[in-house]
Amino acid sequence: MKTLLKKTVCGYQHLLMICFILAGFAATAQSDYYARTDSSKAYWKIQTDFSSQQTKIRFFNNQNEPIYQETLSGRYVKLTDRNIRLFDSMLQRLLNNQLLLPEVKSHELMATTTGVPYYTVSTPVSKPVSTSYVLASLNEPLEANPLRSDIAINNNGRLKIQVVNLFQEPLLVTVVDDQGRHVFKEKAAMMYYTRTLNLTQLAEGKFRVEVAGARKIYNYRLTIQSNPNSYKLVAIP
Repeated sequence: MKTLLKKTVCGYQHLLMICFILAGFAATAQSDYYARTDSSKAYWKIQTDFSSQQTKIRFFNNQNEPIYQETLSGRYVKLTDRNIRLFDSMLQRLLNNQLLLPEVKSHELMATTTGVPYYTVSTPVSKPVSTSYVLASLNEPLEANPLRSDIAINNNGRLKIQVVNLFQEPLLVTVVDDQGRHVFKEKAAMMYYTRTLNLTQLAEGKFRVEVAGARKIYNYRLTIQSNPNSYKLVAIP
């Protein structure tokens, strides 16, 4: 499984949170909002449903294809002028294949809501990645093993993750350092999952990459060395 024919429709879980203060909120559902109305351009869309206490933020390319989606339970994001500028900036960074750091702090829909957000650093697939390693090549029919993982890394620090999840079961993809800290964490339930991560900002060390499905788990060991920079990826049986 070296290529996947479908693009990922929805993306990263638990991302949009930064340090600025938003004031107040309306106790009724907000409608959909668009930062751009020109259909020839990329755009983003946000909707808060007070009844279900969820806020959904979606980013689209100029072909109206979703490139990133975030759902915040029990929270909302107020559309101030500053937030709109931030969403516009985040959209451009997604389109330009740049690292997307936590950027938007959301407010609780209810005063009793608690929870610690997960932070992820990731970059979407925008161009082909030449691979140095292709792992987890399986011979059995897809029906016999409905979860396939193909992970590769190149000498420029781009880690490409491709997964076929035939039954669209819950999937958890993580990258963890040797201290047990997550540097990437994403949940998905799509049939075709693909993601390219820029690892050039990570310090030297050992990491574990895991693709965990309901029935099968794939583990990989990633070693990053500096002076000179090198990346080594091996599958763990």
